[in-house]
Amino acid sequence: MRWKFIAPFAAVVAVVAAFNILFLDALLKKAVVASGEAAFGAKVDVARLKTKFSDLSARIEGLSIADKNDVWKNIAQAKSIRFAVRPYPLLSAKVNIEEMSVEGLKFGTPRKTSGALPPRVVKKIEKQDKPGVASRLMSALYEKGKTQVASLPAASSIKDARAALSKISPDMVKLDDLESPRELEKMKEGLAHKYVQNKERLENLNLSARLAPVSSAVAEASKIKISAIEEAQAAAPALENLKNAGEHAQNALVEIQALKTQIAADFGEEKDILRALEDLKNADLKKLSDKLKLPSLPSGNISEALFGRAWIGRVNTAVYYIGLVRKYMPARKKTDKTVERPRLKGRDIEFPGGPSPRPKFLVEKILIQGEFGPPESPTVFSGVATDFTSDPSLWGKPARIKLAGSGGGRSLDIQAIFDHTGEAAKDSFAVSYKGIDGKSLGLPESEYLPSFENSRAAVEVSFDFADDEINSRLGLKVGGVSYRASLAEGDDETRKILSDIWKGIDELSLAARISGRVGDLRFSVESGIDKILSERMKKIFGEKLAEAQTRLRAEVNRLTDEKRAEVMKEYNERKAAIMSECAVREKEARSQIDAIRDKTEEVRAKIKEIEDREKKRAEEEKRKAEEELKKQGGEKFEQLKRNIFK
Repeated sequence: MRWKFIAPFAAVVAVVAAFNILFLDALLKKAVVASGEAAFGAKVDVARLKTKFSDLSARIEGLSIADKNDVWKNIAQAKSIRFAVRPYPLLSAKVNIEEMSVEGLKFGTPRKTSGALPPRVVKKIEKQDKPGVASRLMSALYEKGKTQVASLPAASSIKDARAALSKISPDMVKLDDLESPRELEKMKEGLAHKYVQNKERLENLNLSARLAPVSSAVAEASKIKISAIEEAQAAAPALENLKNAGEHAQNALVEIQALKTQIAADFGEEKDILRALEDLKNADLKKLSDKLKLPSLPSGNISEALFGRAWIGRVNTAVYYIGLVRKYMPARKKTDKTVERPRLKGRDIEFPGGPSPRPKFLVEKILIQGEFGPPESPTVFSGVATDFTSDPSLWGKPARIKLAGSGGGRSLDIQAIFDHTGEAAKDSFAVSYKGIDGKSLGLPESEYLPSFENSRAAVEVSFDFADDEINSRLGLKVGGVSYRASLAEGDDETRKILSDIWKGIDELSLAARISGRVGDLRFSVESGIDKILSERMKKIFGEKLAEAQTRLRAEVNRLTDEKRAEVMKEYNERKAAIMSECAVREKEARSQIDAIRDKTEEVRAKIKEIEDREKKRAEEEKRKAEEELKKQGGEKFEQLKRNIFK
């Protein structure tokens, strides 16, 4: 009975072993290449894949993944990858790896053959891939890079500006090209109109008629003769008439003063007229500058131009690979149901799978060792990645990467977390990379820019991608930059200008940020370099530009001075004339008010004089009466005394 079981079992084992020896490695190699090409959209090469049935281990040697954006380079290259599959989950068609090692990992290595896939394969991959958040964000970032990031100002603009400045001549200015003379004539006519208009307003006050009652009241009061108290009492109506006339005169004076203020405001101050004339000349000068193509100072956001597109490109690359991680490690909502394959007919066999269910694919730990940089002085790094799985929600742990390395004057520190355990994916990483060759940053080259040949850079990057919202920050310092003029010989002045612009600037620094969602992305680059270059550019070109503008202004002045003098003469004469008429009327009103006041005081003085005289007379009569009464009383007393003592 045992032989009946052992023989078939041995046959099955033999067949499996033969299949493993003859076909399994080739099939697995083909599967690795196909899945890698589907994921990265470029060729994936595997030099050798060897499995070991006894411990369910595999070894991949000579893995290289091409860069679909630069098919003559590899995104990554690994010397060897080793891992062993857990046996029990494998019985349930689940690939669970407890520990994997990756050795000889390199990035950006050159390829001897193109890494481009055949068009039919690319079309098939694109057809299978549905656009997700990452792809939409990448498109938005690409558009942002095209529309917002500034272009570099070229050295040719400096050369053109210098040539244009040297050609500017006063002979190029024609009277017919100027607006100032025509506007000055209009101003002159306007001043004459203001004079006539304000004179009419002054005449409409009808001051003579309004002051006529005042003269009449003063004349009537002058006829009053006050020599007795009765006449003083009769003067009261005359005083009331003078009071009313004085109020009319005061009202007229107030109106004259108000009109005088309005007229002064209407004509304005001389300095206002001079400013208006200067504005006219400035407007003409600007039109001339535009017409004669007088150049403006070459300018541009150098920070955005230098680092903007490179930064957006790096972020786009990061979004692309995070998109791959999200594709193969998807977050799962609580309402999602686990897809179950249809049951097959037969017996159910239970295999021990541990205390909790496991994902279909899981790598619990990856030991990573590699290098980057020039082969003669590479930066060696190592680290660990954990919990990479096809079902993060089931596994319940976020994937993590931690790498560190140094060498060749460079240092690297990378930490990343891919948390897809909840309903919304949260991805973040931080990179500190110091001692980088400045040329490797991929900064644009231009005759306008300094050389990054011997420069060194330090980069600090943080990146957060929560659900569909991105928030990325960059801090960058590049030291050891220098300007090397590469212009054609014979253009020494432009070369000198560029050298002066960059002179003494050996370090560039900036802070950049990209944040927001698709459709609402915000991009900013901040650096002190723009202010420095702008100030230097103004200093270098300012004198030449000012000299050309001075020549033009002198010619504009020459052509407009005569008309300008006429306007100022018209202004001064018209304003002086109308203000003089206002002063005459104001003086007339004041004189009438003074006459009313003087006559009123005169009449009141006479009345007071009569009243004082009458009062004095009454007091004198009273005194005499008292003395007479006293005298009579004394006589009666003496008579009484004599009668008593007889």
